[in-house]
Amino acid sequence: MMQTVHYTPLSPRAMAMAPLIWLGKIIFIVGFVTNTWYSYSSTSDHGHMGLWVSCNVLFNCIYFDPINSWYIAVRALECIALIFLSVGSFQSLIYLRRRFKERLIFGAIAILIGGVVGIIGCIVFAAEVMKNADLLTITVSLGYSFYLTVFGCVLALAGAPLLFLEYRSSFQ
Repeated sequence: MMQTVHYTPLSPRAMAMAPLIWLGKIIFIVGFVTNTWYSYSSTSDHGHMGLWVSCNVLFNCIYFDPINSWYIAVRALECIALIFLSVGSFQSLIYLRRRFKERLIFGAIAILIGGVVGIIGCIVFAAEVMKNADLLTITVSLGYSFYLTVFGCVLALAGAPLLFLEYRSSFQ
């Protein structure tokens, strides 16, 4: 005996949310792993740093252990953001494939937490880097990795309301 499976077409919201969330997560990951969160220059040295790697003219790029507690906190915040964005994006994918409505609300909350935590980490990073640049009298500019991370969080956050709307409309 065969059962009939009813296929429900995806709404335009559902088709818009997944690319936004996944594109945001991918852009976030690129910013997270690349090594130009900021660039610096002084009279004797110039280079750039990421969350994990430091590069300058005296030596090639090296992995480093930060001594500043704020740098460790930013790393932790961005790792937490990556985890929540990953969970949320996979929940949206499960919804698209299986139409489990419960996944929508769980995914939306995870993406909201991940996006907000990621942006908080970026704000802390920018504030501390600029403060330290003033103290050390070096020229500092935020790099493309920093901006990619912020943009990835914003894109993912833009998809979260679509998840909530899709959840709400699934009961009508």
